[in-house]
Amino acid sequence: MSSDNLPAKRTGAFVAGDRGHMTVIDRDGRTEARLRQFLDRLDAESPFYRARLAECGTGTAIERLGRLPPTSRADYRGPLAAEALAGLGRECFVTDRSSGSTSRPVLRFCRGADDLAEQAETERVFRRAGLGPGDHLVCIDVGAAAISDFYQRAARALGVERFTFLHLTEDDAPAWLALQRLEPTAVLAIPSLIARGGERPLALWPEGRSPVRICITVGELLLPRQRTAIAHAWGCRVCTFFGTTETGGFASECGTADGCHFHPESTVVGLADPAWVDPLTAEGELLLSTPDIRTQPVLNYRTGDRVRVSVGACTCGERTPRLWPLGRDTETFVFAGEKFTYDAFLEALRVVAPTLDACSILVGPTTQRPVRLTFHLPEKLRRHEKALRAALTNGIFELDALCRYGMVEVQLAFRGRLPLGNRKGIRLARARTER
Repeated sequence: MSSDNLPAKRTGAFVAGDRGHMTVIDRDGRTEARLRQFLDRLDAESPFYRARLAECGTGTAIERLGRLPPTSRADYRGPLAAEALAGLGRECFVTDRSSGSTSRPVLRFCRGADDLAEQAETERVFRRAGLGPGDHLVCIDVGAAAISDFYQRAARALGVERFTFLHLTEDDAPAWLALQRLEPTAVLAIPSLIARGGERPLALWPEGRSPVRICITVGELLLPRQRTAIAHAWGCRVCTFFGTTETGGFASECGTADGCHFHPESTVVGLADPAWVDPLTAEGELLLSTPDIRTQPVLNYRTGDRVRVSVGACTCGERTPRLWPLGRDTETFVFAGEKFTYDAFLEALRVVAPTLDACSILVGPTTQRPVRLTFHLPEKLRRHEKALRAALTNGIFELDALCRYGMVEVQLAFRGRLPLGNRKGIRLARARTER
């Protein structure tokens, strides 16, 4: 399918690749132009991608991308990280770790050029949300002051003069009272941090008296019932900002809240194993290519996120494609904005018990303070209890932080038989005490 002469009802097109995945392109040829420059740069600078591109033959940049195999987390953690580190030379850089995708987190290297590119994308997101002069933006998080400084710079570029970072700990009541006193016009927060506050954040102001007009959520899926609760309690617009650690934020909702708009020439979106929803909409695993990232770029990177993408026109009038996050391909759950998987915990436990082939984890209830994680393990491992606990709380850096902040409590339970049910039984459970 070509982007030439697309009907007005389309914002772009899907282009099928030789390996079964699809790439989203824009209407005006910008995706092809940017991707061509990107492939030339990788051919010149990246031995890893140079070898892959040599096997793709000739053709348009979109056609060559469609012949490339996906980039895996192992590729990102291995050869691409080594190339990024070797290419830094004497330049200043920072590192960013992914949240709990494995007990060996993905590590990203960033230079100033990457930071500025992400800031430009974030400014576009904030502008779409309606942030601007006269706003007071409050960023709510747990131990993430560095990313809040990044959001502050993006907000100030749009004329926002007041910015506050609000740090939550286990005793979050004082923080929510502080939010009330701050009287923000805009709030940026992780949905689960608002949810764990119970009724506190939703009862800060009498009905119709809330100063908040924009709530931007980041880091995880926003459930429809939580969106409705926030919008009703604060009388504000609620929008989602979507991205990944490895590629940065790149998509956000417009005023209709019907999907997250993205610019396909800035972050090239693809779908692995796509399934059609309708002629303009498909679902699959999200693949990302990053023309704007200089230090550790990727082509067809497998994110593990399942998404829906549409090139149909949005009622807001913006002529860019839209994306809806659907969830993860792996067993994933979230506390206080940090993502964890079953495999992350199992890998950490195997440092002490290499032959451990399974465990059962009971999570929750999430309204409890702290959230309790109970690991059911074979009785024969009881003598290693201290070492197993240390492997979890010290070996997984996000879990260690949440335990120290009093957000999560780890318990080990040793049993003769694990409560796994059959071979296909649920290994990860949530306590059913919530309604």
